[in-house]
Amino acid sequence: MTTVSMARSEMEGLIMADEVIEEIRRSLTDPATGELVQVAARFDAVDARFDAVDARLDRMDARFDGIDARLDRMDARLEGMDAWLDRLDGRVDRLSGRFSEFDTRLSAIEESLRDPETGELVQVAASLKSLEAQQTKILAILELMRP
Repeated sequence: MTTVSMARSEMEGLIMADEVIEEIRRSLTDPATGELVQVAARFDAVDARFDAVDARLDRMDARFDGIDARLDRMDARLEGMDAWLDRLDGRVDRLSGRFSEFDTRLSAIEESLRDPETGELVQVAASLKSLEAQQTKILAILELMRP
């Protein structure tokens, strides 16, 4: 049972209690004068208290209606966020597929640039051969310069 329905149930109970008080008041009325016997002031005080409680319950009911409206708006926002996350998941899946395809293509390109004999990248192998040739020339020059 929700808080709003509990408050409404209590309010209905207070209305029934008000009717019971009215019935008791009628039974305690002096038929000759039409006035209550000894308890008029007490019933008035109790009646005022019930009115105050009834007003308080009305305010609570209004607050709970406001809370229900806010919860409905929050639910709508959450549903919107769920839809947005679903769209985002789709985009992430597509990007993941593209990155996987990119990785496969990159591996194929890298493999095509390798020297079949050494397994090194062609540019690296060419650079190493060039460095070895220059090293040989430098060593030859150094040999010639020795006394």
